[in-house]
Formats: sequence, C-alpha cells, structure tokens
Amino acid sequence: LEPAYYEAWNAKADALNRNGNYSEALDSSNRSLALNPSFVQGWINRGYILYNLGRYDEELAAYNHVIEIDPRNATAWFNRGYALAAQGHYDEALQAFDQVEALDPGYPYLEGNRETVQKYKDATTPFYIRYAGWILVFAGAIVVVAVIAVPSVAAVAVVAITSAITAAGLALVVIVAAVARTPVRRSLRGDPLQDGPHLARAESAPVPVATRPAQTGAGPHR
Repeated sequence: LEPAYYEAWNAKADALNRNGNYSEALDSSNRSLALNPSFVQGWINRGYILYNLGRYDEELAAYNHVIEIDPRNATAWFNRGYALAAQGHYDEALQAFDQVEALDPGYPYLEGNRETVQKYKDATTPFYIRYAGWILVFAGAIVVVAVIAVPSVAAVAVVAITSAITAAGLALVVIVAAVARTPVRRSLRGDPLQDGPHLARAESAPVPVATRPAQTGAGPHR
C-alpha cells in the first residue's frame, strides 16, 4: 500500500474486518485515521471493527466522533443508536433514531430497530415508573372524593396528610428506582457478536466502501 494513502488503509481494514481478522483490521484503521483524522467513513468502519472486537464503549466513541465531524451523517446516528441500545441506554438510543428519521426518513431498518429498542425499554422499566402519573392522579381523586363524602375538618386533615405521605413515598420510590436502575443488556435473537439487542444492519458494498449500505446482514451500518 502507498504509505500516505488513507483510503487504501481503510479499504484494507474493511477487508480484514469482513474476513474476521479484527485485530489486524483495527491496526489498518489506525493507519488510515492517523493519515486523515477527519475521514468520516474511516471512523464509521472503525466503529464496526470495535463492535466485532466487543469494545463497545470505543465503538460508541467512534460514532460520536463522526457526528462531531458531520452532524448530518445518518449512518453515524443510526450506529450510535445501535451501540447505545446494546449498552441498555434505551432513551438515548431512541433519541438517536429520531435524529436518523429527521435526516433520512427512509433509512433502512430504522422503524424495526426503533420498535425493538422501545420493546426493551418497556420491558426494563418498572410498572410503577411507567404509570406513576396515573397512580398519583388516582390518589388525588380519592382525596377529592373523601373530602366531599366526609366534610368534617378532622377527617379532611387526616385524609390529606395520609394522601400526602403516600404520594411522597411513591415519588421517593420512583426517584430511587430511576437512579438505581442499571442498564439491562439482553439478547433478542441471540446475536453471536454482541450481548445486546440484535438490530438489523446493512452490509457495505465492496471496496471502495459505500456511504449507504445495502439491506442485508446484522450489526451496525458501514
């Protein structure tokens, strides 16, 4: 390879990655990005290599770097959502997918991945957090009914104090649960590459790497 030809090093990294030589692929990716640190496609391919190596924090950092360089890169936003979902950060993943939709409403597999992430978010969110608002409304309705049905000052005071304590306890439970809840990483379809949701991706075209992938395969987009 021409030592200063960053695209050639990136193409080599892509080929090695496809063949399962992930460590060598990362070395070639390092060479490419050392020559051109602003090479967007190189960072996207690096993220995919890191995904295959199981280095998910670094994978996410690669996609974040692409977004710093090119905030309108839909592939980087899609892959960011993919990586966040794999780590159990479902709210942030959904926000990333919303950004993809804003940039490219027809992006491949967007809706299916969004539905998958929403499913996992719902499954890992305790019911008392999801329905806390309705529980508080119901408690307030009980207080109103009690005040109307039992108009004595003492009864009203007792009901109000009891309701306030109940509401405060419920709010405390919700806050503690929200703070203490750790991301849950589970497999949806037994993805052999990653202990997290198996979100569809697209394979890139042969070298040179395509900027918009075709619609096959599984994993982040290249």
